[in-house]
Amino acid sequence: MKRNMLIAIISATLLLILAVVIKSYNKFNQFPTITLPAPAVSAPVGADIGSADTLSVTPENVCTAVSTLSRTESYSRTYSVKSYWQGGKCEDSLSVWQRDDNLRMSISHAGSVKNLLILGNELYIWYNDATGVFSSTHYDSFDYTQTDKFARLITYEELFALEADAITDAGYSIELNEPCIFAEYIGDNNYVNRLYISVNSGLLVSAEIYEGETLIYEMESKTTELSTPSDDVFTPPSA
Repeated sequence: MKRNMLIAIISATLLLILAVVIKSYNKFNQFPTITLPAPAVSAPVGADIGSADTLSVTPENVCTAVSTLSRTESYSRTYSVKSYWQGGKCEDSLSVWQRDDNLRMSISHAGSVKNLLILGNELYIWYNDATGVFSSTHYDSFDYTQTDKFARLITYEELFALEADAITDAGYSIELNEPCIFAEYIGDNNYVNRLYISVNSGLLVSAEIYEGETLIYEMESKTTELSTPSDDVFTPPSA
């Protein structure tokens, strides 16, 4: 009788230990679940966006969150870019139209407007206040990295190439009334980059670059239309 009771106690103890081990194993091997809001849904300003029901973005999983986004292929938008230096600053206003591999942008700076048009591997550049058009057929095919440089934007896909400890902060927030993924990371020259990427369109909503504690770059979206621009926008200018 005592022997049977001892066996039962030992068996129960082993089962309890096994259950604890399985529970602990599952706890430490669960990957974070990321469920982005539906693109058509825009959370109101002041909404509780920190709850687990919406999205939990951290420095550890922000690359996974960003990888679920895709840049919309047809849109029209305007935004501003400000640059700061010791004793001065400048501001450019930009308008951008994209349809698949066709891209048109107008950059207003100090009263002058520079226009760029990319049609596949063709590049056109001209100014509103000058005659003549520069054109080239040696331009590489459509590439976000190069076009972002033309548009004075940060290419947020560079997040994927960073070391894990370079990403210092991340989250989900409302920026300029747009649901966004936020990421902060240390980039080239130890600059601190702060990005807000639209969940709806995959486009950059706003961005900042700091040299130490000093703001040196600021981008802010003004308007975004996710409709397809007309053919007229992508018509090459007359020479």
